[in-house]
Amino acid sequence: SGFWLRRSGAEAAAAAGTMADPISAAGIGAGLMSYNRQNWMWDSNLRQKREYQGQAMNIKRFELYREDVRDLADLTISKMDNYLLINILLLGFCVKIFTEGRPHPGSSPSWLHWLYAATNAGALLYFMLSVWLAMHASIASHSFEVRLLTQFVRLPIPSKEQIDAARFHAQDFEAKKSKEMFRVPVLSEMFRNFTNTMNNLTNRDSQQQQQPPQQPARLEANMASLNSLDSLPTLDITAADADLAGPAEALTGNAALEAEVANYQHVKLYRQVQSNWQAYDAYSRVSMAMGCNQFLSAMSYYCLIMFVGENHVTWPALCCTLAFAGCAYLLARLDLYVPRHVLRRAGIMMAVPPFMAFADIIIDKANSPYWLRRITDALVPIIFGFHCYWIYFIIQMARAEVDEDMSLPVKFRSVLFLDVYGWVRSSMSRRRRDEAAAELPRTPRPEVKTSLAIWCHEKLVKLDKELCLWEGPDILDTLASQQAALYYQCRTCFNRAAAELTDSLQGSSESDVLGREVLEDTTEVWLKLHHEQSGRVKVFYQRPGGGEPTLRVPSDAAISDLEQLCADIAAFEEKVGKLLRLLARRRPPSAPAAPMPTESFPAPAMAASAAASPSSGVVAPHLEEVGNAAQETRFGGREAVELSAAPRLLGAGASAGATFAPQADEQGVPDRSSEQRPPGQFPWMLFLQGSIFLMCVWGMGFVWCVVEWSFGVDISLDPIGCAWHSLEVKSARGPERIFSSALPHPHFAPKGLACHPDIGATFFVHERFGVSSVQLAGETSHWKSAVFQQCLSEAADFQDGGIRSLSLECDRPPSGGGCHTVLLGAQGRSVLRCPVEGGPRSSSGRLNTSAVYGGPWRALASGSGSGGAAWAIREGSGSLMEMQPRVGAASELLPRLQLSATGAANVTALHALGASVAVLGLESGGRLHAWFLQTARHSSWQLPKATKWVGLCSAKGQLFFAGVERAREGPLFSIWQALLPPELRAALDAASVDGAVGSEP
Repeated sequence: SGFWLRRSGAEAAAAAGTMADPISAAGIGAGLMSYNRQNWMWDSNLRQKREYQGQAMNIKRFELYREDVRDLADLTISKMDNYLLINILLLGFCVKIFTEGRPHPGSSPSWLHWLYAATNAGALLYFMLSVWLAMHASIASHSFEVRLLTQFVRLPIPSKEQIDAARFHAQDFEAKKSKEMFRVPVLSEMFRNFTNTMNNLTNRDSQQQQQPPQQPARLEANMASLNSLDSLPTLDITAADADLAGPAEALTGNAALEAEVANYQHVKLYRQVQSNWQAYDAYSRVSMAMGCNQFLSAMSYYCLIMFVGENHVTWPALCCTLAFAGCAYLLARLDLYVPRHVLRRAGIMMAVPPFMAFADIIIDKANSPYWLRRITDALVPIIFGFHCYWIYFIIQMARAEVDEDMSLPVKFRSVLFLDVYGWVRSSMSRRRRDEAAAELPRTPRPEVKTSLAIWCHEKLVKLDKELCLWEGPDILDTLASQQAALYYQCRTCFNRAAAELTDSLQGSSESDVLGREVLEDTTEVWLKLHHEQSGRVKVFYQRPGGGEPTLRVPSDAAISDLEQLCADIAAFEEKVGKLLRLLARRRPPSAPAAPMPTESFPAPAMAASAAASPSSGVVAPHLEEVGNAAQETRFGGREAVELSAAPRLLGAGASAGATFAPQADEQGVPDRSSEQRPPGQFPWMLFLQGSIFLMCVWGMGFVWCVVEWSFGVDISLDPIGCAWHSLEVKSARGPERIFSSALPHPHFAPKGLACHPDIGATFFVHERFGVSSVQLAGETSHWKSAVFQQCLSEAADFQDGGIRSLSLECDRPPSGGGCHTVLLGAQGRSVLRCPVEGGPRSSSGRLNTSAVYGGPWRALASGSGSGGAAWAIREGSGSLMEMQPRVGAASELLPRLQLSATGAANVTALHALGASVAVLGLESGGRLHAWFLQTARHSSWQLPKATKWVGLCSAKGQLFFAGVERAREGPLFSIWQALLPPELRAALDAASVDGAVGSEP
């Protein structure tokens, strides 16, 4: 019974164990499933948070892009605002010296006034051009900024579908495979690590067997490098998700993290649209620089007129001329980006003209010998020629250099500050290197083209062979994302250059080069590859066609580095371009080989593309926007405009500008969008046309000076509509000279003339500080200096300032009183009356110094008779006023009436004809004005221009004029006589009949 009891217990235990195995297995399975489900739920929750975080980061990233666009556009807008402010101020300066600061007529030669006016007008032209170009640049920049922000660079707000795509359901775990549901933790990772360790040991043993026995130290070092991860050459790359990178910067892959900022899509769009205003910005700065240069030249000539011509001081004029010329040179040195010898030439062209003008006017004012004045006058055409050549020089400096998508005056330093990302510098440098390398004769020697064609053909074969090594399936499957992008860009550039080379050689005399055999290089080639792991890039080497990879650099083998291969392809493209230019073939512009695009491609797509394409014609697959359904992969989101519309909306020229006003075609305005010029040509043409116009002005001045100096012909243009005609004189040749004499002393400078019929043929001529008299008696004449000396000496305060104008007044019976000279002080606010000896009932009289209110006055003409009205011209405004004695102080004068006096602004001498007939005014250039008092009519006449006229008077129905003229023996003082014009004679006769004429017979 005991036996059976023991047997029954054993069987019961066995039966219980058999029943416990399924139960324990089910428990273990349930535990594994619960563990893996919790892991899946945890990972899914993290993945959901990650997707939402990715959407938020994408929005933040585009906010940064929008801020970049605003900063880039504001760079132009704020700069143009500064340009506008400075240009408006400078325009005001130019207008000021044209109006309020205008020189007095007759103070300097006409050619100096021409220089002053032409340079100031040139400054006005360039400043106005700069203002308009700056306005266009600012408006265009702002308009395209708004278009970029509102149509292209928008915030990628996720849609409801994308938000829903980021969530998960717990029942999705039920769709997993069984091996994932019942995955045993830890063991699978331990087994994977064990397998990797065994593979590493196997590779190390094989390498030890291949190592030469005589180099144990090198073998140990190589083994240590295999076991040490830190010793491997690596590139640290921050881990990032593919769906956060955006389509333009490559939505997946680590290559986007190494991309330059200039390769971002919003920066590329800005670069594309910047050409619409970049040249306007540049030429606005060039115009402002040229306007400042012309304004400084105008100020130099203005100082010569004011200091030498009017105030007779030389050293201040020389110092100001030197200062303005130095300032112009410093500004040119700051603006021009040219070699030193060009700057020196520019400095000479800016400094020589004002100093030549200074020397000429100094000799002219010094009453030098005739032969010396003729020599210095010959410098005037040279000055005009210098100015004309200076404009031509600036045209050459500002010429637009066209390169691909830009056209800018790169010789001006301000252009450097237009280029934030170095586009202009790199593009221009590349073009200049091409031009320097291609500086060959127009008809190059045949061996030059042949040698270059042979080199290109050999390079074509070698590069194609090296590219084929990278196109094996075993290589493409192991390429990292950035290397894949680099490879496909290299292949595309190589195919383009190879096609151009083949097409050009087949149609030329060098076609036999294509059949040349190229010696093969038997050296073994290893490829330098990158492997991405745990956020790091490991460098290893692989033999094409199979074989184990190695971390060591293979000895006695050539290494094919993809970056160096791309550099060789770029050099190959450059040589092909030179060959095409030698073969007189037009080469379409191609994109540079560097920098490479930042897009990356999935490995299966690369392998499929490589398998489907021949080795010599591999092209990059379409760059798909890789990402999941939860992330916005379109640039700018769903609300943004397609990037394919960018050329039409953001392109350069009239086509893009017309999109802001598309209704123009409907209104019948001609569409000029087809008239395309390279960007920047239009502002350059505006600058060129304005400069050519100024060159024509200076050319006219040059011709005028040459004709006047060579033939003595004064080319004058009288204004249309004015009554300019010659005076009626006794001589048919013009006004008759009745007196001519050398100057009483070398410093004699006459300022005015006075005469009266009551004192006979005696004329008074005044200087700054004295009065002289000329008495004509038949064929003889008598000079008398320092008349009224006692009168002037008694009025020391009056004579301290000098004399500004001179006139005569004579009182007839019964008032008596004789004749007095009326001297206007230099300040234009006081008069001095001195008695004239030898007049009718002459009396010594009493010294009478009185005030003239309302001044300062430029010239004063006393009326005839006691209490007669006087006439004066106000300084600055040129207003003609009637003056009357003040009640209670008859010697003081007050303004009574202002006349509408056309042309009085440049009058330097006045004379009253009769009591109420007319007022005569004379300009130093010989223009005679008459303002009729009874009819408010104005007439004018022209005297000979060869004389500098200083004053006029009338007596016995005739007009007398005084002036200084040049002669071979030196300056001559002369008095001229002419009959009254018919208009004045008729008015005088009418007044005589009415009894209104005072002293005129």
